[in-house]
Amino acid sequence: MDFWLVSKSTKRSIQPENNIHQSTMWSFGGEGQPIVICIWWVNLKRSSDVVYRRGSIKADVDMWSAMAEEVRARGEKENLLTRRMKKSQAMGRRLFEANKQRLPVRVVLLHGKIPPIEESATESAVASKRRLDHEKWWVHEYDAETGNYLLVRGVQMPTFVPKDPYAGEPDTVDDPLIAQIENSNLSETEKDALIKQRVGQGWFRDQLIARWGSCTVTGCKDMSLLIASHIKPWRLCTTRADRLSPDNGLLLSPNFDKVFDRGLISFTDNFKILFHPSFKGADRLALKIEPTSDFAVASRRRELEGLKPYLRWHRLHYGFDEA
Repeated sequence: MDFWLVSKSTKRSIQPENNIHQSTMWSFGGEGQPIVICIWWVNLKRSSDVVYRRGSIKADVDMWSAMAEEVRARGEKENLLTRRMKKSQAMGRRLFEANKQRLPVRVVLLHGKIPPIEESATESAVASKRRLDHEKWWVHEYDAETGNYLLVRGVQMPTFVPKDPYAGEPDTVDDPLIAQIENSNLSETEKDALIKQRVGQGWFRDQLIARWGSCTVTGCKDMSLLIASHIKPWRLCTTRADRLSPDNGLLLSPNFDKVFDRGLISFTDNFKILFHPSFKGADRLALKIEPTSDFAVASRRRELEGLKPYLRWHRLHYGFDEA
């Protein structure tokens, strides 16, 4: 790492073994670089055959901060305590990154003199021995709010299985009627129309009605006239989330549903309408689809963030955006 080769104080080239500033850091790397954490040997714990380190970044920072205030109140310097706070915070950021991205951590084990807490303002810890552990460590726990962490030697984090937000809801891909439509001799256009009608009923439609309460664009509240329309068409959905999520749906009056399905209109990330060049002005006028036909979202934009990836897909698919 290049920062070992430059003195922080003089900005001149330096041999890594003489770089005192780097040698006294508690953690290194992150943001694409391997993560290295320094741990005092005496702070390790063992449970059965597992070696681990449990700690709290926030507790450490709060302790150093409180001590620094006391030292300042006495008119003394608190430089060592401030540096400890910064080192703790930097280590917390790296532990958080390793936990969130499920990255291995290399650990440097330290042995030496650790001053009593009450002398931390004037005396630094001194490592007489350092050893890079050949085993990888893993951050099994990290609480971003409290900074509580659990670093475990040689035991990889369990495989992450994301929770299905639609568990228990009927997946339309299992609908036997849709299977019959798919296997029929109907044209693709007829299949699409029948499948759209089928999947636009039931749970998915109920979710869109609960979200919008009216046509997404016109504000029409007669539910018997409105169509539950997928932004990314159902037949192109590959996941349960795509098929069932209300983020992949708009509640539209028939004229808007038709032109949206055909890619004659789309919408920006700010929910403003876009017209395809092939959608002629006379046809837009006849269908009463105006340049001001935007989403009727008022102050609800934040709760609709989940729509944006699907709207982006629609714009790319129908040529409104470049890949």
